[in-house]
Order: sequence, then C-alpha cells, then structure tokens
Amino acid sequence: MCKPNINLRIKQNFQRGISIKFIFNKTIINAFEGETIATALLANGIPSTKFSVGGQPRGPVCLMGSCQECAVRIDGRKVLACQTRVVPGLEVEIDGKKSDP
Repeated sequence: MCKPNINLRIKQNFQRGISIKFIFNKTIINAFEGETIATALLANGIPSTKFSVGGQPRGPVCLMGSCQECAVRIDGRKVLACQTRVVPGLEVEIDGKKSDP
C-alpha cells in the first residue's frame, strides 16, 4: 500500500468544504467536508481499502457502489468507502487481512 504523503488534489481555482481529519488504519488522513472515504484516500495516495481472500490489495473500481471493492470497516461494520462521507474523527479500518507469503 502507498504511504499517505502524496496529495493528488487540484490546488487552484477549486472551492472545497472545510478541512477535516479522520483515521485510516491508525494514520491521520486529511480530507474535506463532503468527500467520501474513497476520494480522500485516493487523493492522499492510498489506493487499497481491503485485502482479497488471497491477501491481495484491493481498492475502489467503480466509485458508485456496484463493485464492492472499496469495502472498509467502521466500528466493526463493513461499509463502502465510495458511498460513505468522511466526518471529523471517523475511525476506518482496512477490510480483511493480508496473508503471509
């Protein structure tokens, strides 16, 4: 998985919501009000939100809730990152576990 130190957001001539922070796998992620979890993670250089049964990293594909590849866990409950908006202090965990080689 990529480290969250890349900022892929447009920097000029674009108005955003207020800046907020949430937690993904114990890492603080910068986001903006109105963004989905998937958008915020992708904008911060984090393409994977879950692991397949075989331990391969998976991430958002369709960004409209059909593919289920962006599943994450919030309070132990599986939700779709592309359909869930970030809120300040939200704690999100990757879905599944990476298997050992």
